[in-house]
This record gives sequence, C-alpha cells and structure tokens, in this order.
Amino acid sequence: MLITRSIIKCAFFHSEEIGCVGSSQADMDWFKDVGYCFQGDRRGNSDFVNSISGTLFSKAFSKKISPILAHHGYKETSGSITDVGQLAENGIGVCVANMSCGYYEPHSDEEVVIFDDANNCLTMVDRLIDELGNNIYGFQYISDYGNYNKNAWGDFSGASENYWYGGYGTAIKEVVPSEQTGEPSCYYCGCSELLESEYGDEFVYCPDCLSDIVVIGELTDKEEQDDISDGYDDSMGNQSMVNDYINKWAKTK
Repeated sequence: MLITRSIIKCAFFHSEEIGCVGSSQADMDWFKDVGYCFQGDRRGNSDFVNSISGTLFSKAFSKKISPILAHHGYKETSGSITDVGQLAENGIGVCVANMSCGYYEPHSDEEVVIFDDANNCLTMVDRLIDELGNNIYGFQYISDYGNYNKNAWGDFSGASENYWYGGYGTAIKEVVPSEQTGEPSCYYCGCSELLESEYGDEFVYCPDCLSDIVVIGELTDKEEQDDISDGYDDSMGNQSMVNDYINKWAKTK
C-alpha cells in the first residue's frame, strides 16, 4: 500500500535542555493539521515512550503500532521531560511519542551516536508513517499531577522553578535535594529511591522515569542553585539572555 506524503512537518525547538523553552512557547495553531507527532530524543535503541507525567497516546494507537515496534526491537515505557511531552501539555490534541534514537552516555563528554541504532529508529518512523497514513489520531493529554499549579511549579509538571538545571549540555542538576527530606532525588519526577547506574558514578538510575540521570559535582542547597532559566518568560530580554548563554557554551565546548 502506497501512502502519499503530501506534507510532513518538522519542528526544531530552542533550548529543550534548559526546560523545553521553545516548545513551551510554540504556536499551537501550526499543529492544527498534524495527525500525530514523533520525537527521537532518548538514549539507547529500544524505548518507545508512552508517558511523560501523563499518558501520551491511546490504547488504540498503541495496538496499531505495536507490530512495527516489535519488529524493530522497541517496547513501550515511561520517560522524562522532552518537547513532545510539552506539546501534549500545550494541548496539541493528538497522539505523541518519544523514542530511543541511538545515542549513549548523554550529557557527557563521552556521548556517542551508534549509526545502526539511529538508522533503525529512522526506518521504524518511516514504517509507522506508512501504517498510520494521513489520518488524525486524536488524544487529549491528562497530567498525572492532579493538583498541578503552573505558577507554583515553573514551566512543567513536577519541577520547582528553583530546580531548573544549568550548564547547557551538561545538566548538572538532574539530581537535586528533595524538598521534604533533603535526600538526593530525581529532578524530573521527585523520586528519592535512586539506584546505581550501569554508566558509572556520574549517573544514577531513576526507577520512576526509567532513565539514567546525571550527577556532576556536589549537591547544593536550593537557595544556592542558580540558573538563567529561573523565572523565564517570553520577553525579548529573556530570549536574548538564553541565546547569549548557549552561544558562550558552544564557544567553550
């Protein structure tokens, strides 16, 4: 069966690493004719993310794509903050998913991309588009945080605005002190039962996010944590500040 791909839209968002800055400010009218949305932004070669602090797609959608996922060695799992989760929270209104795309040891100087794994992801997405076709797979995202208060928690669920992590590309605050106990906890979901990571001492494994998160340097008190993203809004001043920050990082990388 041949599917005519008249329009495939691609979005490239600014500053995902410092809190989904670009996707949180996306013009959602641009997505009104989008039938579903895929993103490759996860380490490894087998995770197909169905939940980011809330369900990302329907059971019917899952059933339709499951043979293709299995053929390419993927399985559904929950994940952590990334742009498709933000789009779902913005109200995109269709099924979205994130997936492993062949990179390893993320946010470190040893990060690598395995071509075969990346190519397998690309081929899988190509087959998914053939299977899903030019159809709209509607789905309304519902956050797992029933008492979610955007003004109290910053720009995304589960993360205090004081816990935005800095050092673009190094993510030094993926592990932060728990507000309740002061113990190390996951920046994304608040889990404090962190486990040893297979990637060495610079990482710990979060069983709730099913992700390895970065530990670099010693933890500091919340009052001492500082980042340009604290209190970010869409003013030109803040946008200029973020651009300057990333440019400086790129020159010293």
